[in-house]
Amino acid sequence: MLRERITRNKELLRDYEIDLGKLCQAGILLREKDILLQDLETDEQTKNGEALYLQNTLKETQDNLNPEKRLNSSIKRPSKFLF
Repeated sequence: MLRERITRNKELLRDYEIDLGKLCQAGILLREKDILLQDLETDEQTKNGEALYLQNTLKETQDNLNPEKRLNSSIKRPSKFLF
């Protein structure tokens, strides 16, 4: 009876050690994934900033180009008033 309890306790201890090893591995994997997630979030913020900059630059360029388009269009149109 005592030997059975000792054997059972040894088995339980071995199982706990195995589970503890798995838990440590899961913790390491979690930290690695967290670092990867932080990198992806940083990349996303950078790309969003670049996209916003490009959108603003495009709008500014279009705003600057529109008066020039109107001017070119008016120059190309034949004048109705001939002297």
